[in-house]
Amino acid sequence: MELKRRPGVRAAVGFVMILILLGGLSSCGKPKRPPTTDIPGYQALRDRVGDFDFSPLRGRRLVIDPGHGGFFRGAVGLNGLTEAEVNLGVALYLRGLLEWAGAEVFLTRTADYDFLSPADSSLATDLAARVAFCDSIAPDVFLSIHHNSNAALDRDLNETQTYYPVGREGADLDLARSIHKYLVRNLEIEPAKIMAGNFYVLRNATVPAVLGEPAMISNPVIEGRLTLARSHELEAKAYFLGLLEYYALGTPRFVNGFEEATVNFPWEQLVWHFEPGSPLAPGLDPATVTFIVDGVSQPVTLSPDARNIYWTPDPETRWGNHTISLQGRNLAGRSTPVHLVQYKGFVNWLLELELWRDRRGADSKMLLIWKSTALDLDAYGPFRLNPAGGPGTEKDWEEATELPRYPGKVGWALLPGDFPLSATLLWDLGDDQNRNFQ
Repeated sequence: MELKRRPGVRAAVGFVMILILLGGLSSCGKPKRPPTTDIPGYQALRDRVGDFDFSPLRGRRLVIDPGHGGFFRGAVGLNGLTEAEVNLGVALYLRGLLEWAGAEVFLTRTADYDFLSPADSSLATDLAARVAFCDSIAPDVFLSIHHNSNAALDRDLNETQTYYPVGREGADLDLARSIHKYLVRNLEIEPAKIMAGNFYVLRNATVPAVLGEPAMISNPVIEGRLTLARSHELEAKAYFLGLLEYYALGTPRFVNGFEEATVNFPWEQLVWHFEPGSPLAPGLDPATVTFIVDGVSQPVTLSPDARNIYWTPDPETRWGNHTISLQGRNLAGRSTPVHLVQYKGFVNWLLELELWRDRRGADSKMLLIWKSTALDLDAYGPFRLNPAGGPGTEKDWEEATELPRYPGKVGWALLPGDFPLSATLLWDLGDDQNRNFQ
């Protein structure tokens, strides 16, 4: 029996072949590139978190900033995943890890919200609120978590970028290097760069700060992986290990005995103490100490154990106001933050004296009024008046009459009517103590 084709089948097959041919011809000269799916990133953790000693994190204080949120969605992937939600997911995992290790962790946000108000809905307000939050906590470090895109919206591009504040190549760069090292090892994304960034939250942070952009959410493959909780966890563990290394190698700093950012004379010698940051951290490398006054390097003296630094102002420096900066590194190469002090030395000022005598009666008095043109007298006394007119020796000081002090720049005292019109006014203002008046 002869097999017969059903009517219309040949025509249908021919129509399909025409469509296939037309499709092939239409793509001639513009071959379509198949989507790249086999790319590195978020595949597996190379470092086992449990293999490390967590003690360097114990008691540390950190602020973690999940970037964007609320009105500010950040970068958006091809399929709608927002940077804001990924940033928060990673930050929540990281907080859990750090608290497990004994650290104190504060998040700028714990949900999908912003820091806007009805009066001000600008991005600057949102960023300023994050910095203000960090300042209120006074942490050891500040970490802002982000996931990048690119201006050309190249869907194939993927890159790890770690930023530290422009011009702060000390502790900030140390922090960036440790974090970057573990992001690159565990995410395995290339290229990978450490760069100086002028982002608002970085340049206004008052503690070592880093902004991380571990991957590009604009890449559809990476976007797909970032929808998974295990990717958030993997990235958080990489951040965790970077922070752990930063603390383990020491977080040295200089502290001063006066515990003030401003020092007033009559300090003749200032002392700073080097703190290594943890009991196991190495000590100060004396060769790295830089001590700068008004932009000019000045010599300092170190104690034999290199734990204390001493500076004695020269006679010229003891006049006027000066900015002091101190910085150094430990023997592992970790830098201290720049320690700034405003030194207020002697100033040119005038003490005006007025003497009024009441000649009525036998118990007449004299009124002495003194006025300062610059100094708060209450802060820099005491004042003593020596009727013998002595030059201001220790004996003269002990025998002189102490004058009352008043807040502000004006003081007065009643003197006996027979008080001599020539006397010595003594005050304790460092080396230069004696003044005469007629």
